[in-house]
Amino acid sequence: MKAARQQAIVDLLINHKSLTTEALATRLNVSKETIRRDLSELQTQGKVLRNHGRAKYIHRENQDSGDPFHIRLKSHYAHKADIAR
Repeated sequence: MKAARQQAIVDLLINHKSLTTEALATRLNVSKETIRRDLSELQTQGKVLRNHGRAKYIHRENQDSGDPFHIRLKSHYAHKADIAR
């Protein structure tokens, strides 16, 4: 339920670029506090940006896997070494 609601928030923000917390709460039929909590989590995940009662979707061209840098650095090491040659 929470994941579906958060995905609905992201979908709404993709379509509308920016919405107020009140508009999101009305559209999803939940409290503004629920929207604030969801937006806080989505901001932590890097999906939205919150600003003075509004939220907007962050479009990222190249989304990483979410793994820490030191893990990504070691992934596909042989392939990266071949490219460097």
